[in-house]
Amino acid sequence: MKYTLSVIWLIFTILFLLLGKSHWIESQNIIPPFELTQREMDKPSSSIHATITIKGTELDKPLKDFTNEFNSYLEKQNQSSHKANRNAAWGYFLASLAALISMLLEWRDDFSKLIKKIKQKS
Repeated sequence: MKYTLSVIWLIFTILFLLLGKSHWIESQNIIPPFELTQREMDKPSSSIHATITIKGTELDKPLKDFTNEFNSYLEKQNQSSHKANRNAAWGYFLASLAALISMLLEWRDDFSKLIKKIKQKS
């Protein structure tokens, strides 16, 4: 029975380590900022330079405003995802440590006997 429980605890230890590693790696992924495609007439290399306004508002102003707001949202989501994945990773690492300790506790009696034998020989 002791060997079966030890194997189960070892499997949990490895599983929790792998899940922790997976969340740690995921915490490093970010969604890149959204970039508004520049119109040909706005590029410095273009031979035509024009500004289009509607009732005094630049044509691309709503798109630029959207881009700024969307990038702000993406930044918040990146921070939130990073924090959530790091917290999950640490939780799995702690669970892995608990499973390892539980596995070692299964062998507590055998370790005690081994230590007594070593002390008797010395």
